[in-house]
Amino acid sequence: MRSCGVRVFGRIALLLLAAAVVWAMVRFPHIADVETGKTPEYPDLKPRTYPQSEARVAKAAEDAIGGLSGFALVGSGSGTGGHSLQAKVSPFPGVESDLSIKIRRDKGGTLVTVRSRSGALPWDFGQNARNIKAFLGALDDRLR
Repeated sequence: MRSCGVRVFGRIALLLLAAAVVWAMVRFPHIADVETGKTPEYPDLKPRTYPQSEARVAKAAEDAIGGLSGFALVGSGSGTGGHSLQAKVSPFPGVESDLSIKIRRDKGGTLVTVRSRSGALPWDFGQNARNIKAFLGALDDRLR
């Protein structure tokens, strides 16, 4: 009697898992690399221009990364082309993305472009876009 209940529960669980997979396949673009202004699947993710100096924006970007859960700054540098920051993003154990941020002067402002790429998975279920949105939101907060 008990084994019949376990089988029914197992079938229901399998059906729910299959439904979740189908939902994810329909809901999210099948990509693992997202960049502001260059990924047509996310037209709302655009490069940002700030009125502050390049150095001020770079410092705010480092602070934004440090203040976000799951984000870790792994490198930064500057030169004639502007500032560049590299971070790792781990929304949960076993899943990691690389975040690249470029900061440079452009037309009287400071331009920020962001790229997020999944490390292990060929399809990110929207996580790279969420990484970029989280970072830009935190940067906006620091530069207000």
